[in-house]
Amino acid sequence: MTSDPLLAAAVAGTSAAELPPASHPADEVVPADRPREEVLLLRAGARRLYDAAGRVPRTDVTPPDPSPEETAPVGSDRLGSLLEDHVLSGKSDLLVPTLHAMNAAGVLLPPSTLPSALAASKEEVRELVRPLLGERGRWLASLRRDWSWASGGAVDVSESADLDTLEAAFEHGSTRERVAALEAARRVDAAAARGWVEASFKADKAPVRETLLRSLRVGLSPDDEPFLTACLNDRAAGVKAAAAALLVSLPESELSVRFRGRADAMLSLERKGRIKKRTVLVCDPPEELPSDWKADGVPEKADSGRGQRATWAVAVLRLVPLSHWSERFEKTPAELVEASQEGDFADAVFEAWLTASADGLSMPEWDAALIAGCEAYAPRKGRVAVMAAEGLLSLAPSADEATVVAVAERAVGGLRGPTHAAAEFLIAYGRELPKAAADAILKNSAKLLAKTADHDGSSWATQLVRLAPLLPIESLRGPPLEVGPQGKQAWHHNATESAVAQFEELRRVRIAIDDEIKAALK
Repeated sequence: MTSDPLLAAAVAGTSAAELPPASHPADEVVPADRPREEVLLLRAGARRLYDAAGRVPRTDVTPPDPSPEETAPVGSDRLGSLLEDHVLSGKSDLLVPTLHAMNAAGVLLPPSTLPSALAASKEEVRELVRPLLGERGRWLASLRRDWSWASGGAVDVSESADLDTLEAAFEHGSTRERVAALEAARRVDAAAARGWVEASFKADKAPVRETLLRSLRVGLSPDDEPFLTACLNDRAAGVKAAAAALLVSLPESELSVRFRGRADAMLSLERKGRIKKRTVLVCDPPEELPSDWKADGVPEKADSGRGQRATWAVAVLRLVPLSHWSERFEKTPAELVEASQEGDFADAVFEAWLTASADGLSMPEWDAALIAGCEAYAPRKGRVAVMAAEGLLSLAPSADEATVVAVAERAVGGLRGPTHAAAEFLIAYGRELPKAAADAILKNSAKLLAKTADHDGSSWATQLVRLAPLLPIESLRGPPLEVGPQGKQAWHHNATESAVAQFEELRRVRIAIDDEIKAALK
């Protein structure tokens, strides 16, 4: 029931209930000699207008203490305008690189941008915003419940934190904080940290269990084998896969020994060719699935789009550390990747090696060779092209600087025009590119775009717009790109000019932001 007599009369109907006496200041403006239905409606409307017109301010409210003075440099109003117009508005991909640059310089967000920054919902962005809020930002965050994530400061999950602090972060933090706390603790006391995972394992959901399990790679040792072996019986396929990937990383674990033996029986090197001999990696999976393979989780049924034997080959080879093949065959990773690209099961072998790398069973030399292999496979059609594209994306975040530079040098030009698989790799790298890589991209882009604006030019210019947030400022402070003469199709020329204009605008904004950040430090 409602406590408002006027609302109660409206619900019951004026024919069934008496009109209540005037009890609100707005009721006095409604003539009482009108019909009851009319009086009720007029009173309701008058009350609504009265409330909308404003209220007398309360005098019993204690104002909050003012914000403490800032001790770090604060961005200028011009920087605030640039951030609001081009970064915080979400119109470009400049948000994360700009926040990284401000954190590196130690320059706080301008006051005008704080409400927009505090509205961030992604955890990755919040972690970058939190150090840039300063005293004023934290003070402002304390005044609104939905901004409370920023007022308390970040949980300390660094390696300098003591075990008790890390354990508290593991028990009460977000998944990201739990992973950070677990990895930091594994470097100090691996057994104690594993105990935290064991204690919470049943209560955690499958995706969290898998994520925490993969973090046990830090400090991995034979002491972890009993727990990991038990995880092979988990109901979630992702948890089983994570446990298996860790177990085979332990050379003396029972599972590792079994899978290495199966893989060794499956792969061999042969010399082929009548005139020009070449080394070929031959894969020969069994005709029937052995019972002990099945017991270790090798699927009996074929995967979609792949035969039974190829499915078994992938399931076994993916669980062998890639360094094993370099040692066994006494070949470099590049030589083995090249040798693997022939035969009925070539795609299966390459896919298994990509999966092994994604599961942490790789090393930089192997990753570089697999990236080159993905670029070779990418122009093909069907499943192998999809596999190569996905492989590039998975390998990119952990690639070393030399590999990134090598890919960048191949990303533009050549007989086939722009290599878009390489561009996707560089974008998936996800952070500022090495200067040598950026310089190569801009140099080769200038050569390509200065020619007749054809399909290659327009499509590459579009990729260049996506790469703009990842290019270092030092590389961007060069001459602008120019578009060559129009070819047979005006559409390609117009599209190229449009994309290059977008790139140059992003270049201008990034340089202007960098100038304002540097000015704040003077």
